[in-house]
Amino acid sequence: MNDRKRLITVCVIALSVSFTFSAFGQKKKRTPPTAEQKAKTVLKHAKEDVRRKEIPLGGDFKPNPKDPVIVAADMGLRIVMSRDDGKTWNEVFFGFPAHDHSAFATFDVAYTNGLFAISSGWGSGGRGTIIASEDGIYWRHLTGPNRKGRHDAYGMGDSMGIAGGNGVIVNAGTSIEATQDFGKSWIPYNVRKETGLGFGFHHMGVIFGDYDGGRFFAWDGAGENVVYSKDLGKTWAFCSQKNGWVEGEKGLYAGMAYGNGVFLMLDGNGALVRRTADGGETWTAHKTGASKPSSNRKTGMFFVNGEFWINGKTPRKSKDGITWTDLHDGLPAGHISQTDKGTYINVSTKRTTILRSEDGKQWDVVYTMTPHPDSGKIGFIKSRFGYVNAYARGGKK
Repeated sequence: MNDRKRLITVCVIALSVSFTFSAFGQKKKRTPPTAEQKAKTVLKHAKEDVRRKEIPLGGDFKPNPKDPVIVAADMGLRIVMSRDDGKTWNEVFFGFPAHDHSAFATFDVAYTNGLFAISSGWGSGGRGTIIASEDGIYWRHLTGPNRKGRHDAYGMGDSMGIAGGNGVIVNAGTSIEATQDFGKSWIPYNVRKETGLGFGFHHMGVIFGDYDGGRFFAWDGAGENVVYSKDLGKTWAFCSQKNGWVEGEKGLYAGMAYGNGVFLMLDGNGALVRRTADGGETWTAHKTGASKPSSNRKTGMFFVNGEFWINGKTPRKSKDGITWTDLHDGLPAGHISQTDKGTYINVSTKRTTILRSEDGKQWDVVYTMTPHPDSGKIGFIKSRFGYVNAYARGGKK
């Protein structure tokens, strides 16, 4: 090779290395927002805050569980309710047009002892909101006027997961708070500081299981860090390798479920569960044989009909979380809940419909919503069954 060819080769290699480093070795710089974009964001936040202030304050709930209802919520705190075992539905509340990072970004629905609570506000800069209802129709802030939130009395931080059990409600997002008196007072737990993991707790979910007087679990979106509470949210402990915490496949986890005295955490692909039969003290890992469809970000797991169900490309079921067998085909994607009559209700962020089934095999569309034109294209997030005093405000049957 002569000097000219050698020089050309060296230059080509240098340019290739330079391109590769610039394309893959450095983070892509974000384009700063324009003045117009900043102005639109400020205006949107102002409108959201006006809507939040319009919602009455709570902190004085007196639930009386008598009448069975089902509640479902979409991304913008749109709430629909059914009084007839899921056959017909009515919209009872609408928050504000929302995307998945905004003051009304909604991800979970909770119920306990006659009170429904729904959290919103992920990616909102601490302007999260929890609304609650004791009749399913009239919705207020769960918090009362005495709370000192980050921005206002009803500010709940960046909220994502919420769960209820034994009269206690636990909210989680980037931190954890519990209320044992239906929103009058709150017990904070700075999980990032207390565990020393900082951003290791993010996109948090939370679940309640009626184990040994009641136990709450909260976990980060990657399923690698978990804390649990034995005293209904007063104190929390970290599930570490020291107590047998088993590492599974990394990535987004589909969440947790409780039933038959067992807590399970499912990985995002549906192929593995982490299992504890002693309330979080020790854990084992078990393969499920399930897999997610290519169109879904992750699978789902639910405790219905006395057993754990996993929906996905290959649906599976188990009574104990150890032995898994095939579940019938045709199980829809999304979240599945069950009523006191055994009826199955299905919602999905991929659809704007609510499905109903009496046998888990034949599913019928029972409600279709029309999304707000300014909202993200996201359907219903969760549905939950519970009992309320449906006519507490003087309504007639």
